[in-house]
Amino acid sequence: MRSGFIGECELKSNFPPNVMSSGLSAYIKSFESVVFSPGEISLLEAQLNKMKVDNTISTKKHVHNLKERYSNVEVCPKCGSKLVKRTARSGAFAGSEFIGCSRFPQCKYIKK
Repeated sequence: MRSGFIGECELKSNFPPNVMSSGLSAYIKSFESVVFSPGEISLLEAQLNKMKVDNTISTKKHVHNLKERYSNVEVCPKCGSKLVKRTARSGAFAGSEFIGCSRFPQCKYIKK
């Protein structure tokens, strides 16, 4: 199944019949009836803008939160599971200790 990916990339699984992978703009443009009145559009726009303002986080705070989350040695920053101490069994780092997610192989987060 081809998708909007660049080059030879493609999704390996099939979409359900109600999911579109291409032709979305033509599909949207095919509608001719008015769904929302101008007043309803203004109300929706105001609600979306409020949500945007309420959820705004500064870049500085975002970076701080990421550093805090990824510096934790007890909780996996990707999935929230417990981190455990492990020893590499093979490869260039064989015998080296590292911290890894307890949900491995579902979550492959590791930290030196």
